[in-house]
Amino acid sequence: ASVIVMTVAAISAVFGLLREAIIAAEFGTTFETDAYFFSFDLMARLPEFLVPAIGGALIPVYLRAKQEGGDDRFVHSVITAYSLGLAVLALIAALLAPAVAAVLGSGFPEEQRPTVVNMIRLMSPAMTLLGVAGVLRALLNAENKFFFAQVSHVWLSLGIVVATITLAPRVGIDAPAI
Repeated sequence: ASVIVMTVAAISAVFGLLREAIIAAEFGTTFETDAYFFSFDLMARLPEFLVPAIGGALIPVYLRAKQEGGDDRFVHSVITAYSLGLAVLALIAALLAPAVAAVLGSGFPEEQRPTVVNMIRLMSPAMTLLGVAGVLRALLNAENKFFFAQVSHVWLSLGIVVATITLAPRVGIDAPAI
């Protein structure tokens, strides 16, 4: 299991480096790429903080229900409630994007804030998707399916690379966000 996790983590790091290199090659080092990376980090951080708490509470219940032969409706209910909660937070982030950009993105000059606001709005659904993916990864780890749990990072990077390559000529910096 450790070898699988290490191998896939290394592959994921290579794909992450490839992702960053392609974005840099396509857009350079501009305020637009800064806005993209700021917004992506912003939307990815909240689920990163919540997943350990949700997973830490959910996995023992899941394993006990599985061991006792019970159904896992509770697990499905928790994932659904978590998804809905993150979706509401994503909607709030999108609606409050100008305020978020002004407070958390205060280092961006005023004339660049509309780009930051646009990026936050484009990537707000990622908050929900990354959060659910984190909980599902935790459940896969509990099932000793380490490869599938770790490979999701590769797919994320690959998706961003494909979107950047295919959409950038038409939509610019919005491509990796999409």
